[in-house]
Amino acid sequence: MTAKESPRELYERLDRRLTPLLRSALERSLPRIDPDGWWETCVLPALTPVQRDHLTAEKSLRQFDYSALVSIAYRNHRNLRRVLGVGDELTNYLFTVKTFRNDVAHTPGLEVDEARRSHVEQAAELAERILRRAGTAPASPAPRPAGIPKKAIVLGLLAIAIAGAGFFLFSSSDDPSGNAQVKRLADVGEWMNEPRDRACIRYRRKDGTWSKRYTVRAAVEKGKALNEASGRQDFADDANLLVVHWKKSDEYSIILLPAGDPAIPRDEYLTRDSRNREWAVRSGWEACRKP
Repeated sequence: MTAKESPRELYERLDRRLTPLLRSALERSLPRIDPDGWWETCVLPALTPVQRDHLTAEKSLRQFDYSALVSIAYRNHRNLRRVLGVGDELTNYLFTVKTFRNDVAHTPGLEVDEARRSHVEQAAELAERILRRAGTAPASPAPRPAGIPKKAIVLGLLAIAIAGAGFFLFSSSDDPSGNAQVKRLADVGEWMNEPRDRACIRYRRKDGTWSKRYTVRAAVEKGKALNEASGRQDFADDANLLVVHWKKSDEYSIILLPAGDPAIPRDEYLTRDSRNREWAVRSGWEACRKP
């Protein structure tokens, strides 16, 4: 990045780095998810009506741009975890760049501060690392599905609208509970009495700036436990989720944590909640209120 680089130039540079890697990863993995019908089960359901209208006769991912490839990756991210050996954080990083791309495409004269530039570049760098590593690691076997899954894979990106122009609408309120996706979870019984961990969290506003940091006590839960507690099937069973209770409003934010050990990262981790709001999360309260 240079000092004179415009938001569009920044996105175009990141696009040149990420799109070939993402396309290659999908070309390698989708036929392994469904060898005979990968185009029909993995690709077509992820496309918008406009994208379908512009399809060529050839079943090739080379006709898709970055935005469409990210939608395809999201549609298949649960199987990609097994085939490529990647975690759910890859989708988060890809969507961070896609959100930036949408803002560049639909906001004339967009101005981006250095904090957001750094955030987008960091997400792109992390996504690039994961994709390069997945491209050299041996692929894991994936079971062949019988057809299109009956339920969408939701996880921490529950509210993302893949269809249409792809706008991502965030509340500009300074009350983070305003975007809490699960309300009134207090009736789930003993689950609410589990010990809480200390976490320092902040979210990104619509204008790209960050909120203040919040010191919270939050529960780290598996998706399966939350599904059972709420009586819903919104999350992958093995997803690691940070559940924050906002006492003032008695609402909850459910934030996706890295795959693997169910723990809050020690260093600040960029992710999203179940309403697609961007968060930065780390464990502990030390120096949490400092800039």
